[in-house]
Amino acid sequence: MSETLQGFEQLSLEFAPPVLIAGGIATVLVGLFVWLGGLGWRKIIVGLAGAAVGALCGCIFVEGRPPAVGLMAVLAGGFAVFFARFSLIVLGGVLAAAVVLFISVVPHLADGGVWEWPQSDGRQSDGRVFFSAADTISAMKQHGAYASEKMIASVSSANYLVWLGSAAAAMAVLFCGVFMQQIVAAAACSALGTILIVTGMIELLLYKGSRPLTTICNNAGFYELAIMVMVVFGTMVQLTLCSKNTGQGDKDSREKGERGKDGV
Repeated sequence: MSETLQGFEQLSLEFAPPVLIAGGIATVLVGLFVWLGGLGWRKIIVGLAGAAVGALCGCIFVEGRPPAVGLMAVLAGGFAVFFARFSLIVLGGVLAAAVVLFISVVPHLADGGVWEWPQSDGRQSDGRVFFSAADTISAMKQHGAYASEKMIASVSSANYLVWLGSAAAAMAVLFCGVFMQQIVAAAACSALGTILIVTGMIELLLYKGSRPLTTICNNAGFYELAIMVMVVFGTMVQLTLCSKNTGQGDKDSREKGERGKDGV
C-alpha cells in the first residue's frame, strides 16, 4: 500500500468518532439511493456532479473567486440537468477513466515530505486519544489536498500505457452509450453509488480502527470482484425498476390521449 494511504489510515485512528460515524452513515445512505435508484434521480445526480465540476474548474481557472466559482457551478449544473441522460453517459466515461488511473497510480504514491498535524485535544475513549471535530475536518482537508497533489503529479508522470488504457475505457463507455443509453446510464449510477457505499463503509471501519485500507490493498482481487458484482447488480435493479416506470408512464399517456379523443 502507498505511503500516502498508510499515513492517512494511521492518522484516522485519532479522528473524532462523531465525524467518521456521521459522515460514513450519510455517505452510505446516499450511495444506496444512487446505487439502486439513480436513474430515477438522474437530474439531481448530474446536476450536483455538474455543479461540482463547474466549481472545481472555477477554483482552478479563476483562482477561486466566489462569484465566478458560483456562476460556473450554476452554468455547469444547469447544462448537466438539461442534457441529463447525455451527462450520465459522460459521467460513466469519466468514472471508467478515473478507475483505470486510480488502480494504476495509487499503489505507487509515495510521500515526499511531511507537514504539521493538529494535536489531539486529550479526550479519550477506550484508551484512544482523539482530535476535536474541527481538527478532524481540518486534517481531512489537509490530507485531501496533499493526496490530490500527489495524485496529479503521479498521473502527469504516468506511463503512456496508463493514459491509453484510461482513454480506451472512457471511449468504450461513450461508444456503448450511443447504442445502449439506458444501460450505460444505469451502470454509471450504479458505479457512482457503489463508490459512495464503499467510501462510507471505509469511514465507519476507520472509526473502529480496523484498518480497512490495508485490508483492501492486501485482498485487492477479492474486493475488485465484489465491487464489479455490486455494479452489475445495481445496474440490473435500476433497469428493472426503470422499465416498469417507463411502461406505466406510456400506459398513462395512452389513456390520457384516448380520453382526449373521446372528449373531442
